[in-house]
Amino acid sequence: MGRRTDRRVGEQSENHALKEVASLLRECFEACAPHIFNLDEMRNMVESVAEKGCTLPEAIALLEERMQEADATLTTDIRILLNELQHANLIRKPKA
Repeated sequence: MGRRTDRRVGEQSENHALKEVASLLRECFEACAPHIFNLDEMRNMVESVAEKGCTLPEAIALLEERMQEADATLTTDIRILLNELQHANLIRKPKA
């Protein structure tokens, strides 16, 4: 029974971390929204990535992939969001 409890705790911890990434994505989008030109498209992109339930590096990779297909303005919007994510993640990391 101990192993089941350990697994359940691990799954809960992982789910919490993934929800935290989704929350961070949304917070960063809201913070940089005044600087974004393609607001609706970026909002949809953020929600799509947030709903995938991925880690922060995976979310960043997904956004970077979308930059490859994007026009110049959307590429700039994605870069703005990625910079905000990097900044927010540095602030949230516990200091060693």
